[in-house]
Amino acid sequence: MEGNLSSNTAKKVFLWCVPRSVSTAVLKCMSNVAGVEAWHEPYAVSHVTTTLYNPTFMPDNVKLNKIRQKLFHPDPKLVELAYSSLPRGRLQDQKLFSYSWVKEQLELNPPEGKNFVFVKDMAFAVRKIHGELPAGYRHTFLIRDPVAVFQSWKRLIATDMYRTEDVESVDINTDAPFFPIHEVFKDTYDLWKYAKEKGEENPVVIDTDDLLNHPDVILPKYFKAIGVEFDEKYITWEKNRKIVEEWRGCFEVTAGGAIGGTYASALDSSCFKPSSRPKIDVSSLSSDLQFCISESFPYYQELYKARLRVD
Repeated sequence: MEGNLSSNTAKKVFLWCVPRSVSTAVLKCMSNVAGVEAWHEPYAVSHVTTTLYNPTFMPDNVKLNKIRQKLFHPDPKLVELAYSSLPRGRLQDQKLFSYSWVKEQLELNPPEGKNFVFVKDMAFAVRKIHGELPAGYRHTFLIRDPVAVFQSWKRLIATDMYRTEDVESVDINTDAPFFPIHEVFKDTYDLWKYAKEKGEENPVVIDTDDLLNHPDVILPKYFKAIGVEFDEKYITWEKNRKIVEEWRGCFEVTAGGAIGGTYASALDSSCFKPSSRPKIDVSSLSSDLQFCISESFPYYQELYKARLRVD
């Protein structure tokens, strides 16, 4: 049963991520671990609850209000498609998600038969509440080359939020003002530093490209670092979305992302596919991308030094 304050019997791990880092595929992978209670971005949902879903947040921002119009008055066909795109299972209503409610939930004992709590979330969502995070959790981190992160984010904002194929018409610094996108690497670095200061000598860092290209090396090292027994079968998983029935998280946000670029490919994944991105000349990219990359790269480099190594 759920509802009792958590003891130290269950292993508890946060995986703090930057956006567009294949993190939902990681959650799908980790969902196959025996005895796992898997959470999908509860703090990120709390962030959008207090910003995007909150009409008193930046009430005069024209672009944000246009996004809200689509959010609060959606196309019924899209809603039907989203809600039929994955099983609801244990996913819960968005209106429940506040920072205090999430902390309460994560401090409870997992259900009977669960002995491992794994929470995949976004570091930017907790930038102001490091000291208020639930106790007893290991803090681990997932990073990715900023060039890949921001190019993917730009495509996502264009296609999913503005419903346009004209990706260059979108400015990622202004067109999704409820996301502090140029600071997500700093947020991740700051949380990593905080974890170290609070006694985690070497908080585990995974680089997405290492994981995609060498899951047979990185996954066993990650499991060893967090004290969970590894099984070779975790390297692949079922392609269908049935596992989502067991996730804790927000139904509306997960379902909405399931029909677009946010989560669809991850939810339909069955393994980590090798990364084969060409080398990009950053100077050839749009100014919004260049700004975010330059702001982020120093933090990425520091975290990259601390990553689990392939060799």
